[in-house]
Amino acid sequence: MEEPSYVEMYGPGGELLKNVSAPDGPEQDGNPAVVELMTEGVKEMIVYMGGSGAVRRVRECKPKEPFCPGPPGELTFNSFSHGDEIEPDSIKGVTITAERRATAPQPGHPKNCSGPLLILDTRHPDFRSFDKDLKNCTNCTLMLWSKDGNRKKVNDCGEHPGVAISFKFKKLQSLVDIELWDMEEPSYVEMYGPDDELLKNVSAPDGPEQDGNPAVVELMTKGVKEMIVYMGGSGAVRRIRACKAPGSVVGDPHIYTLDGDKFDFYQNGTFSVFHYYGQKLLHPTEKNATVDWQLYSHYGGPFWTAQGVLLVDRSMGSMRQALELTSKDCQWYKRVGHTWFPVKRRSLLTFTDHASHKALTMFEHVHEKKVVLKMKTENGWKDTLVLNTVCKPSGINMRISMPDMGESRFLEGQIQVGNGEEQKKFVRKQNWTALGGSGPAANFISQLESKPIFSQLSACGQAERAKAEQTCIKHLGTEMRTATGDDASIFRDCVSDVCRGGEEFAVAAKELLAAFTD
Repeated sequence: MEEPSYVEMYGPGGELLKNVSAPDGPEQDGNPAVVELMTEGVKEMIVYMGGSGAVRRVRECKPKEPFCPGPPGELTFNSFSHGDEIEPDSIKGVTITAERRATAPQPGHPKNCSGPLLILDTRHPDFRSFDKDLKNCTNCTLMLWSKDGNRKKVNDCGEHPGVAISFKFKKLQSLVDIELWDMEEPSYVEMYGPDDELLKNVSAPDGPEQDGNPAVVELMTKGVKEMIVYMGGSGAVRRIRACKAPGSVVGDPHIYTLDGDKFDFYQNGTFSVFHYYGQKLLHPTEKNATVDWQLYSHYGGPFWTAQGVLLVDRSMGSMRQALELTSKDCQWYKRVGHTWFPVKRRSLLTFTDHASHKALTMFEHVHEKKVVLKMKTENGWKDTLVLNTVCKPSGINMRISMPDMGESRFLEGQIQVGNGEEQKKFVRKQNWTALGGSGPAANFISQLESKPIFSQLSACGQAERAKAEQTCIKHLGTEMRTATGDDASIFRDCVSDVCRGGEEFAVAAKELLAAFTD
């Protein structure tokens, strides 16, 4: 760069961010010039050469890998009612216990705090009994150690030191943070790995400024088997955030459960992917009104992939609405009454109670790869489940994510927590139309043929497997080849599926991963 040269960098609105001159002069003849740019938010960079010259390389900041592959999930207590006891098995996939640590009652009280762990709903009408500091948590459902076991007037325990609350997870977790309330006294969180080794000890904010305020404690720790919250005094837990494991039906087919486990499934027929029921609806008069959603999948075809998907709403005991998708045309259809219509764009299917004219549940068809299942709550519509699908002629891949894992107690089916070990089938003997599906879809799946199991499980040769691996790298990326956890399983399944069924399986796997992180 002997002649004067310079570099200009422009932002997204075309604005000039920086102009940097390059070294020049006789000493640059045949030598490199590393021009320091150090500019963020660059949309366009222009190099103005003063004469002859060449570009060898441009360096940029490599984006930091996100802690979670997608948005984190939550474990809250919002689906519990005021005064409910949190027992060890109240939430699937985690054992919650508490141990009193104080050696004397709290000052001014003659008896020890009896516990147990109870739910305090700050929307409860009897505000006289609440700890005044916890009232600051508006519309909150908190878990705390009870002073006296009174389930109507839930009062927090103020003993020093406070209770130790253990969360022992069935599967290793990647924990993001925990939200605690009213942590005036020094408190801390310990996280342990699968061999009981201490992974991290994190102190929570404390002091007078924490009186009646939240403390979000950053955890950012992977491979956690147990987390223990050591309360310094009074305090409550509102939520835990962790990288969530979506339930999935992928390939030929591989079933991934909501707690991150997996099993392969080789059987023709119709099965329940999930049945979500028992959660109370916000009905003005029917106090026992509950939600009832079912997702059915029909497995068949040459590789026993999912060929038909049927999502049905039977809330309050009757057919309300339905969505259907088959690999025949990969077109979503919605059921209105007894008639089916194609869904061409974003569509809202809402169940409105005729007596009260109140909307209670909703299927939001966002686009052809995303459906959100919603419930009406006191705070508006809540995203309860998210269904992502990728449809190809070879079959349908799907992923189901649950934003609040505290609600896993309402869900059963092939993707339920713990089914990776039990491997229950959840077969449905009724025909497709009896389950709520359409006649054309029923005719399509009734004509599907499946190969014998020995053909399905036949091993690929070394050359075919190597070729399939390169195909999966092409679509999923090189990093998936050396990944761990769910990503490693997805890559292995991709290789197996492509080896037997072709490149379309890799394309579908890539699209499903992209749809899930969208």
